[in-house]
Amino acid sequence: MLENFEGIKSILGTSLLNLINDLLMDSHSQFEFQEDSNQTDGVLGRFSKYLKHGKPSYFDVDEIEQLANHFLSKNQIKKLQKVVDFGLELHPSSIEI
Repeated sequence: MLENFEGIKSILGTSLLNLINDLLMDSHSQFEFQEDSNQTDGVLGRFSKYLKHGKPSYFDVDEIEQLANHFLSKNQIKKLQKVVDFGLELHPSSIEI
């Protein structure tokens, strides 16, 4: 297998292989971002229902962090404060919140 790689490397050159590797890594990062974005959308929907209907729902620390980061990035300070307060009620000993 290594012999094939060396042959490809000699034909394409190191800089082209590095470019291909960078493109592959970038597409992987975009997939992870899209996956994270989809997860955040689900958590946002659950939190919105909680705010609208007042029915308690469970969110783990990671989900609280996702919500806090989302509202912080959107400069929605009142919602950010609600998330942090709610998160501390659920996880009072958490240092992440």
